[in-house]
Amino acid sequence: IMGELDERVREVDDDNAEDGAMSNIALVQPIFSELAKRESQCPSQSEGGDLGSFGRGKMAPEFDELIFPDVGEPPPVGALLGPVVTDFGMHIILLTERSVDRDQVEEKLARND
Repeated sequence: IMGELDERVREVDDDNAEDGAMSNIALVQPIFSELAKRESQCPSQSEGGDLGSFGRGKMAPEFDELIFPDVGEPPPVGALLGPVVTDFGMHIILLTERSVDRDQVEEKLARND
């Protein structure tokens, strides 16, 4: 799947293939979604692999290790992570958005008052 994803993104954006076309979420996401609909065995298959928004502790611990690392910076939007092996199988993760945890923001604002 990773090889086909890379190949298809390069076909769509041949001009930027060497300059990081895989980091262009607008190009990668529809192709990723199509491949997930075709190849996935996960319940999210019909949604193109879209798991929606979730926070730490809501998915398999192996997801947390990659998406919410305890050390270093978290991966940016557009990051392609994996393969990740969990009790549920093997996964490839395309990080499509990040949002600020509302409780963390409220906590920071409370300390500044």
